[in-house]
Amino acid sequence: MTEKSAIAESVNKYSFVIARWASKDQVARAIWEVYGIRPTKVQTINLTGRRVRFKGMNGVRQDYKKAIITLPKGKSIDIHKGV
Repeated sequence: MTEKSAIAESVNKYSFVIARWASKDQVARAIWEVYGIRPTKVQTINLTGRRVRFKGMNGVRQDYKKAIITLPKGKSIDIHKGV
């Protein structure tokens, strides 16, 4: 959860970290099954892991995939419940 994604929620855009093999169609179907809302738009982004240094050792964080879901006007989901 970042400040940028929190601001985007005010315009019905929600960010999720998803499996790297998941397609846009699978993500849209999963949102429909879990929240009961059909997204109007699904954008996916493949992100590479950052280089990190810990106790003198160099390393790389794991690559991941992110999805940005746009919901119809008037619809919202509560992804912070229980956090």
